[in-house]
Amino acid sequence: MNDGQAAPADLAGRIAAQSAIAAALIDLEGHPAHTLLTAPGLTGTTERRWSVGKAQLAALWDDFARYQTVVAAAGDTADPAERQRLLTGPSVEVGRTVVADRITGREEQVERITLDELTARMDRSFGEVRDLLRAVHEQHQAHVARTTPLAESLSSARRIAATLDAEAETIRARALSTRLHELGEAAAHDPLGTTEAAALARLDAIAAEVEQLADRLTTAARLRGGWAAELAEATRAVTAVDELRGRAAAARARAVEIVVGPVAELPEDHGRELHSRLAALDRGSWTTRATAMAELQAAIAAATAELTTAHQLATGLIDRRAELRGRYEAYRAKSVRLGRAEEPEVLRLADEVRELLWTRPCDLAAATRALAAYQRALNQAGTAATTPEEIT
Repeated sequence: MNDGQAAPADLAGRIAAQSAIAAALIDLEGHPAHTLLTAPGLTGTTERRWSVGKAQLAALWDDFARYQTVVAAAGDTADPAERQRLLTGPSVEVGRTVVADRITGREEQVERITLDELTARMDRSFGEVRDLLRAVHEQHQAHVARTTPLAESLSSARRIAATLDAEAETIRARALSTRLHELGEAAAHDPLGTTEAAALARLDAIAAEVEQLADRLTTAARLRGGWAAELAEATRAVTAVDELRGRAAAARARAVEIVVGPVAELPEDHGRELHSRLAALDRGSWTTRATAMAELQAAIAAATAELTTAHQLATGLIDRRAELRGRYEAYRAKSVRLGRAEEPEVLRLADEVRELLWTRPCDLAAATRALAAYQRALNQAGTAATTPEEIT
């Protein structure tokens, strides 16, 4: 194939590439993020990044114009060599530098590159601008995806607050809606800033407050629907605390009577406070009642835990005496089986243990030591092999 036949084919390829470049640049400007970036009021990171990206996009169009000019010149010339030079040689002027300012005029150095080099330069810039647009679009969409449910939750909260006549919560929901809208406006002006720590912290704070408000209103609405049952359950729970305190007091009194040594005092009596809270439940708005009910339930749980511990400590002392008595009886039966029950030392220790365990109040520490001595006496060398049991 001669030069005259090869050149038009090369020209056709350049023309096809020119069309592809034009389509790519048009698509770039049609990207959804381009609308955000060309709107007035950009701020922050996005403004800084777009100031570079915008210049790159303008330079792309300038380079595309240079590309068109050279391809058009190649198409207009009838000289195959000239066409080849234009299509493959350094035919694209991309800069001029004054190297001397003489009396006869300025001497300039012209920088030229080939169409392939121009295409590679455009491709790099195109990729950077495209990546920027994608990042802006993705971060803006991510922000919208996170804030939309919050806006819907706030709308629902305002409806529930209206049905409950919860004025404070209605005001709170409006304030949160305003903050969320302001955050959305800031995101529209600086999409890339939505991933910065300060913006994320503000959004997290709003999300936490929205969740708290929604939970509060949902609880209040549920409470209103079953108020009679909730009130009855609260009354039963307060009565149960009173009864538990009575059992704990009785157990402590019995422990004081039966056991030697300090017995833990009962915790502070919150009965009057609990009854006062219970009586106040049936007043105020439904959100106020919900808060009061939650606080009462927490106070009941705390009082119940304290009294349960006190009851267990008191009964534990009494149970310990019963346990030691049971062990004594088992060892006494063992002494009979071994034929050692009447041995003076064994008999003396058995009497000591019995006196300690069946005396009121019982010295548990002394009884434990005495029972251990009784056990050791039964297990002394020369008796039937046994496995000592530790007294704890």
